[in-house]
Amino acid sequence: MCPGSHITLTPRDPSPGALLEAAWKVYRVDVTPAQLVYTQTDTGADAANSTLYFQVGTVVGARYEAQLQERNTCGVGPVTAYQLEIIDCAGGYEPFFTAPGQPATESAAAYPNPAGNDLTLEQGGGPVRLTNAHGQAVRSQIARPGRVQLDTRRLPAGLYFLEMRDARGKAVRKQIRIVH
Repeated sequence: MCPGSHITLTPRDPSPGALLEAAWKVYRVDVTPAQLVYTQTDTGADAANSTLYFQVGTVVGARYEAQLQERNTCGVGPVTAYQLEIIDCAGGYEPFFTAPGQPATESAAAYPNPAGNDLTLEQGGGPVRLTNAHGQAVRSQIARPGRVQLDTRRLPAGLYFLEMRDARGKAVRKQIRIVH
């Protein structure tokens, strides 16, 4: 999601009469401990039309989790969680690697960016993971220190996030765009 975007979520129970309660919670999960930033509970007739309308923050790299728990005539259902991440929609600085105005660490690199069929990494070894904008891992491996090639030719064009370690073992996250 882009900074300042709104999310709109609705309960999945399609039968309005059966839904007795819809309880929403939104947590900011990129901080420790996770912070509850919003709650909403709709009951009775309002539960059938319950909609979470929430404006996310403006901090690029912030992660949120929206949770919904429904109660109907059969009881309380499981918590459904939706992962949300604020990305740099303008393609600017590396949101997970450096703060604005700070230089990037020279000991970890990913190129070319945007990438076509292959992405070359220069990293410190350990876990390497490429995730899509929904946080789902699309490539992962344990790498030896040095140069590593990631095959990206079968991945759809779009925005991805790369997680790796620099030469000092510090976690590094980079925003990667894949084009074909």
